[in-house]
Amino acid sequence: MFVETSASLKSLPKPFKFFRFWIHHPCFDEILEEAWRSIVTSTHPLIRVCQKLKNLQRKLNREEFSDIKERVKEKEEEVQQVQKLALNDPSTTNFEAERKMGQELKVLMDVEECFYKQKSRECWLKTGDMNSVYFHRSVRSKQKKCTIRMLRNESGDQIHDVEGMAHIAFKFYESLLGVVDPEVVKLSDSYFDDLLKHKFNEEQLGGLCNPFTDDQIKAILFAMDGDKSPGPDGFSAAFFQYAWPFIGAEVTSAIKFCFEQDRIPRRVNATILSLVPKVPNLDEMKYFRPILLQYIV
Repeated sequence: MFVETSASLKSLPKPFKFFRFWIHHPCFDEILEEAWRSIVTSTHPLIRVCQKLKNLQRKLNREEFSDIKERVKEKEEEVQQVQKLALNDPSTTNFEAERKMGQELKVLMDVEECFYKQKSRECWLKTGDMNSVYFHRSVRSKQKKCTIRMLRNESGDQIHDVEGMAHIAFKFYESLLGVVDPEVVKLSDSYFDDLLKHKFNEEQLGGLCNPFTDDQIKAILFAMDGDKSPGPDGFSAAFFQYAWPFIGAEVTSAIKFCFEQDRIPRRVNATILSLVPKVPNLDEMKYFRPILLQYIV
């Protein structure tokens, strides 16, 4: 969700987000292994996983993993220069340089397409075609549609600043979830007894208490759509699916520990609330559909 107030206002810091094209970087596996070998301080297995993901996040934010659009533009200019050299001096050396530069540009363009495809969450138009322009337009259209430029408060006044709109959103959900309605009548236990007539037998109850196996945990994670929006840490299912040979054993152990100890760290229980507009040009909170974005693990 993007909150835009005015052109002169400085853009807010963007949260970290893992992009699938990073796995194609020649140094990605090395950086992943280095981050996973890093020393962390927590004694809780799941917090240790979170700390290692944080270390990986810092490493991925390095210069070579950013500004893919600018890198494509620079490579296109380099290709044009080497093509001019090949035309003026049609030597084997210049033709080989042009071929090599063209291959590098093709790799970057494939990465750019992957980047915009993930951001737009659109399906491929046609296998093998370069759809970067289409995906880029899809991203721009989606950003324009989801940008909140103004909200009205309870008095009907127009609020344009970020802090004011954030306060309106907070008060709206507080009124829905944070206050006990005295008019709500508590249901009796007998009501639920009548409602829940079905009861599990001993064998079924035993099955519910069986611990998860390593294969079950892996199967659930690999059944997820890799390009769906990530949770607060920014790591999508695609990252965990690719990195499973490196991190799978520790992640699985951490998940099983939480079920065995019946204790999940509060920081891992956090979520992001994304507001999706139901109709165009909205100015009231009641017209937004909330979607919770949770941690993958």
